[in-house]
Amino acid sequence: MAKKKKKKPVPPEVKLKWRIKKYTRRALMLGIIVAVYFWVLPLLVPSMAPQVDQTRQTVIAVAGQAQKQMTQILGTATELSAELTSKKKEIEEGGPEILVQETVDDLTERIKALPREQVKKVKSQFCADLIEEAVLACEATDSAKNEE
Repeated sequence: MAKKKKKKPVPPEVKLKWRIKKYTRRALMLGIIVAVYFWVLPLLVPSMAPQVDQTRQTVIAVAGQAQKQMTQILGTATELSAELTSKKKEIEEGGPEILVQETVDDLTERIKALPREQVKKVKSQFCADLIEEAVLACEATDSAKNEE
C-alpha cells in the first residue's frame, strides 16, 4: 500500500489570509455580476431593459428605506448619549444621593401601578432579600473578626 503524505499543519495566519482572499474573490465576483446585470445586460438584451430598470428602482427604494432607518437609529443613539452625559454630569455634581432618590422614586411609581397582590409579593420578596443580605454581611464580618 502506498502511504499518503502527511499534510503539514497550516498556521492560523495563513488560514486567515486564505479566508480573506476567498471572501474578497467572492465579493468581487458578486460586484461584477451586479454590474453586468444592471448596466451591461440592458445594452445587450434591450427586451430585458424594463425588468432591469424595475429591479434597479426597487433596490434604490430599499436602500433609501434602510438609510432612513439608520438615520432614525443614529438620532435615537445621539439623544440617548446626550441624556447619559447629562445624567453623568448631574450625578457628579449632586453625588450618588440624587441617583438613589431617583431610583427610589421610580420604584415607588412602579409599585403604585401594580395590583395589591403583586405589591405584597414584591414587598415580601424584597424583605426576604434584605434579610438574606444582612445575614450574609453579618457572617462576613464575623468571619473577618475571627481571622484577625
